[in-house]
Formats: sequence, C-alpha cells, structure tokens
Amino acid sequence: MKERIKQVRDTSFKRFEYVLLTVCLCVLAIRAMYVESPHGGLMDPKQILTNEALSLILSSTLILTTAAWFFVAFCRRKVSYRFSGIEIGAGLFLAAGLVGVFVASNKRAAITDMLTILAPMLTAILLIQILRSSPRITLVLLVAFALAATATYQCTDQFFSSNEDMIADYKQNPQKHLDVIGAEQGSFEQMLYEHRLYGKDIRGFLTTSNSTGSFLLLSAFAAIGLFVDAFRNRRDKSSHAAVVCLGLAAALACAGLILCRSKGALAAGAVCGVMFVTALTLGRHLHRRRRLLLVLIIVAVATATFVVIGYGTSHGTLPGGVSMLVRWQYWDGAARMYADKPLTGVGGGNFANYYPHYKIPAAPETVADPHNFILSLLSQYGPLGAIGFVAGFVIILLRVAFRRPAEDPSPPKIEGASPNTRPLITVLFISVILLILRPVFVTGELGDRPDVRIYVYGILFVAPATVFAAWYSILWASPGKITPPAIIQAVLRCTIAAAVFFFLACMVVFWPSAVGIHGTLIACLAAYVMWAEQKYRARTALKPGWATQIGLFCGIVAVAIHNLIDFAIFEPAVAGLFWTMTACLFAVNSQRTGAGRVQFAPPKIARLAVLTTTAVLIFALLHWALIPPVRSGRNIQRALNDPYCRIELFDAAAKADPLSPRPLSLSAKACLQQYARGDTGDKTLLQIGADQQRSAIQRNKAGYKNYRKLAEVYELQAETAASQSNRLEDLQQAFDALTEAARRYPGSDRIHLKLARLAELLNRDDEAIAHYKTVVQIEDAYRDQFKIMYPDRELFSRLGEKNYQLAKKRLAELKY
Repeated sequence: MKERIKQVRDTSFKRFEYVLLTVCLCVLAIRAMYVESPHGGLMDPKQILTNEALSLILSSTLILTTAAWFFVAFCRRKVSYRFSGIEIGAGLFLAAGLVGVFVASNKRAAITDMLTILAPMLTAILLIQILRSSPRITLVLLVAFALAATATYQCTDQFFSSNEDMIADYKQNPQKHLDVIGAEQGSFEQMLYEHRLYGKDIRGFLTTSNSTGSFLLLSAFAAIGLFVDAFRNRRDKSSHAAVVCLGLAAALACAGLILCRSKGALAAGAVCGVMFVTALTLGRHLHRRRRLLLVLIIVAVATATFVVIGYGTSHGTLPGGVSMLVRWQYWDGAARMYADKPLTGVGGGNFANYYPHYKIPAAPETVADPHNFILSLLSQYGPLGAIGFVAGFVIILLRVAFRRPAEDPSPPKIEGASPNTRPLITVLFISVILLILRPVFVTGELGDRPDVRIYVYGILFVAPATVFAAWYSILWASPGKITPPAIIQAVLRCTIAAAVFFFLACMVVFWPSAVGIHGTLIACLAAYVMWAEQKYRARTALKPGWATQIGLFCGIVAVAIHNLIDFAIFEPAVAGLFWTMTACLFAVNSQRTGAGRVQFAPPKIARLAVLTTTAVLIFALLHWALIPPVRSGRNIQRALNDPYCRIELFDAAAKADPLSPRPLSLSAKACLQQYARGDTGDKTLLQIGADQQRSAIQRNKAGYKNYRKLAEVYELQAETAASQSNRLEDLQQAFDALTEAARRYPGSDRIHLKLARLAELLNRDDEAIAHYKTVVQIEDAYRDQFKIMYPDRELFSRLGEKNYQLAKKRLAELKY
C-alpha cells in the first residue's frame, strides 16, 4: 500500500514538473516573437500595459514557476536535486543586484533589470531539475528548433516584403514612427532611425539583427549536434526521416543566420564551427590534454584582452571599420564609469543615466549598453555581479569539459521508444498561448473591415503560430513508425483542431472582452487533445548524445564571443534561450555520465526554512517588483488614450509606483502640452509641471533629461513673468537647472547652446563665450567623426546648421 502511494505521488510530481516545463516554454515562445523593452523605451497606446509591466510579468512568471518547484519539492519527504553550479552564479548576481538597488539613481530600473537577468538563470536551475530524461530534453530542443524556423520565416518575410511596407508607412506618416521610438523631427535620432530603416535591417521578431543572430546561433549548433547524433544512430530506413528533418532544422537556422546579416554572429559562428568540427574529430585527444588546453585558452584570452586595450588606447579605435570605432568609444565611457564606482557599479539598468557623463563628445549617439556584456556587468553590477553571471555558464562548460571524455567511441545506446504524446500537447498549448496572449504583447493595426482584420490577424499572429506548430510536429513525428490509418486519424484531428483555432482567433478579433468564452474554448480544446491521446499515440526515439553536447557547448560559447561586441545576451528572448540551452547541456551531460543527482531527506527545520524563505521572496517579488509597475503601467496606458484626464492618470501612476520617475516626467510633459495648446490658459500648469519635474529628479538624480525639461518650464515661466525681477529669477533657475544637466551630459552641444543664450540674457558674457566655444568644439569634433563614419553621405548636423552658424557668429561678436 505504501509503495502504491509513493508511486502515485511520484507520478503526480512528474506531471507537476511537466506543467512547469510547459509554462517555461510558453514564456520562451512569447519572448521569441516579441520586441521586449524591460525599461519601457517604446510607447504604444494600444497596449493594455506598458512594455516594462509586460516584461516584468513574464520575468515574474519564470521566477514564480521556479519558486513553485522548490516549494512543492521540499514539501516531500525526499528531495531529489541536481546541483549544477548555476546556483553559485545566481546567488552572487542576486547579492550584487540587491546592492545595486541601494546605490542606483533610478531604483525602479535597477529592480527591473536585476529581475530580467536573474529570471532566466533561475529558470535554468529549474530546467536542470526537470530535464531528467531524453524525451524532455528532446522536447525543449525541438521547441527551440521550431522557434528558429519561425524566426527564419519572419526574416524571409522582412527580406521580401515587410521592410518595404514599413518604409512606405514611414513615408506616409513619419511622426507615428517617431512617437513610438520617442524621437523628434529633424533630430539625430531620426537620422539614425532612417539609416536603419532604409538599410532594411533583417531582425526577425527581435530588436536588432544581432539579437536574432545570437538566438539563431544557439538553435543552429544544437540542431547540427542532434542531426549528427541521429545520423550516427540510424538503423534502418525508418530513421531517414528524422535525419532529413533535423538536417532541415539546422539548415533553416543557418539560413536565418545568413539572412539577418549579423557580422558578429557570423564571425562567432565560424569560429565555433571550427571548434565543433575539431571536437567532433579530436575529442578524445583534446580531453587528455584538457588542463593544458584550459591554460592555453586563459593565456590566449588574457593576451587578446591586453592587445585590444593597447591598440584601442593608442589608436582611439579598433580594427574592423566604423562599427568598431563607435564600440571603442562605448567601451571607453563604460571603463571610466566603472573606474568611478569599482565595487558596486552604478546599478542595474542605470547605464543610460550615467553614460552621457562619460561619453566622448564626438560620439554620434548615447547608448543604454556598452555593447560588451562584461563591461556592461562591471559598470552596472560591479565585479561581484560580473563574476556571478559569467560563473553561471562557465561552471557548466568546465564541468562538461572535465567530467568525462567528450568523445565516445561507440554511439549512445538508444532506449526502446515508448508511446508519448505529452510533447504534442505541450506544443499545442504553446500555440494557443501564441494565438491568445501574444496579441496582448504585440499590437497591430487591424483596420475596421472584418475581412481586413482577419487577414491582418492571420499574418501577424496565426501564421507564426502555425509555422511553429507545424515544424515542431514534423520534427516530433519524424522518428516514429506511424501507420497509414494513424496518419488519417491525425489529419482529421488536426483539421478539427485547426477549425477550433480559427474560430478562437475570430473570437479574439471581434469579441476581445469575452475572456470566459476564450477560457471555455481552450478547456474544450485541451479535453479534446487529452481524448485524442488515447486514440493516437505516436512514438519518438530521438536521444541527444555526444554530438548534441558538443553542439550545445559551441552554441553557448559562440553567443558569449558574439556578445563581447554586442548586448544581445541581455535581450530577454536571447537570454531565455541561452540559459535554456545551458540547462540542456548539463542535462545531456548528466544523461551520459550519470553524475550530479543527489537525494536527501531534509529535516523539518531545514524544510521549514526553505518554505519560509520561498514565501518571503515571493511576497517581496509581488509587493516591490511586480504590483507597483503593473498598476502604474495600467494608469499610464489609460492616460495615453484619455487626453482629458491625462494629467490625473499620470499622477495616479506616479503614486502607484513610488520608485519610478517616468510617470512624473510624463505628467510634466502633459502639463506643458496642455499649456501650449492654450486649452485653459492656466499658468498654474507650468508650476505643476515644474513640481513634477523636481519630483522626477528626486527619483533619478543621475539623469540629465529631467533637469533639461525643468529648465524648459522655467523658460516658459520667464516668458510670462509679471515683472523684470521675476523674469530674471526664472531665467536664473533655468540656467541653474541646465548647469546641472550639463554636468551630467558635458558633451551635449544643445545644452551648452541654451546655456550660452541664457548667460547672454543674464549679462554674463564670459560664461556665454565659454559655452559658445564648447558648442563649436563639440560640433566640429562630431563633424570630423561623421565624415569618417559616413564618407558617402551628406553631412547631417547634430546641432543644426542654423544653430551652428549662430554659435560661431555670437562667439566672434562677444570676443570682440
């Protein structure tokens, strides 16, 4: 009887783990098809929440999923745990992140950034516990391959049509595009946006081509590795379908990698391709000399670092063209930022606030990341955070490289295939999530006509979900022995499922508020699939082995190399797949070596401590990290769609999240816009705007933008001052605010130009001369660099030709 109860509990726990695995894969799928902005850089009035709030919901889902596993696992009498080493890295990074929250200027950005980076690391810890069998590992890998195929589909669509459509839409209404990215007409940001737009950047579903390149690198190497394993283990003609399909999966990922044209990703892929072939052919010999090889790698990395630093310091750039010139400027600013705070860094997500202070004046743009993941971690989290993050995956790489010879002279033994349709059910739920929840994250203009709405919905949402589900189903079914009657039954059931999907999609388009009906349809569809499981049970016999392990290893290394000149590893979609593949690497290695698993019976006090700690952390996550931004984000989105109550809603958003400066800044902007329209003529709007900007400064003292906007308010007050003394007082306050902005952004020619004009109005000619001189020097340095970067392009003045000539003229007049 006891044995029966134990077996039931074990089965229930396995099913619970499968549910958690499905949740993790659903989040990964959504992020792989969504331009995620954790720090709220994009604004879309059609969304129900801000980008920051939506991103935090996804990250918190992963963290809560991990916490649920620990909570349930430690409620059992015996705990089975596999220690990987990621726990050490995650713990160090968490400690550095908490310290960074206290030292950060923008504490909300620090909390959000810490959770965004930490969530995939914790997910890797969870997946290592769940991926105890080959079918589960294969499920995760096939999902990654299907997501890569979907990304390639999107890249192909952009290459042939979508980019042209976007260019046409931009020409028709450029202001709509500029509002989304927060740029102004005639600004340098607009020039850069047009440069990327007309350059037809192929970026898939992600923010840049480099991000898509990193994402596809991971999938391509894993697919190549599994393809080699399937090829080596083929037994008869029934194995040929799996080999061909896996070969196509690898080819699709590589095709997407070529289409996105990321030079860094292609170079890293080429280096690790050589590594893959070398390990595949000389694995045993390399393992025998693994210590010597490790020493050589360390020496090579140290030597390359010193050579790069020496060359960049002496030449002011790096070999590799224009892109490496600007990257060296980013690195120079990040290094000086780190030198000022070498122990703690400036706090996660605060790089954009501090970088203008260290930016080279000639550099064309300010950035939110130095395009080097080591420097990014050092400058924001200090050495402890950088060590923790890097140790999380390096420990896995070292354990895999040193645990057992990488080369196995005999193919891994294939276990007898057992009937299993859970992977198909999992992917079906992922497809439903992509159809139902993805429209919440990715909004689009559906139009007014029903036929147009269905067409647009089909292109934006149904087509990617279909590509994902179809390609996964092909990969999943390819190793099985399926009879013709079973194929007919499968086609009929898939047809019914497709009809339900289409009906559900139409319901979402025409009746989005019917949440209960949507839930009922999903439940019915799930019940149908569970019933179909009893009728149609396919077999799968894929088993990741030695070559898959090498492929995963090389993919992780390739992404690390690529992100020495980029920041894609911090994009949530790439980070999610990166740490998922790290977990798969550990799981495959454990399958082959049998090491890493520990079973123990924790005493009641230890169990209580773990459960209490988990509960406290969940409460802290919800109370401080998730609920305030979600409430604030909801009010912000309502304000964007309600011009009459906009200021009140922004104020409510500021109260809902007492750490974020963003709603206060938006409220001040709304006050100025309402004053400029002259709807009420109420001058108290200027005073309210000034108060809101001062409150925003208190929440983020390092950023220069709030000081600049505060100065604009004071200038408007000076224009309507009742007396000359009041006017001079307002001008002095504007001058003081701009002086603070200039201290935080000394390389801004526009700020110095305004300071020079205000100095003239205040009869401070010496200060005006100094600022005019700085304006001319900055613009001249920028123009010299522009000619280097864009030799065939007409000069675009960042300051504006009129302002530049005015500064030169006034400088000459004031001097003489």
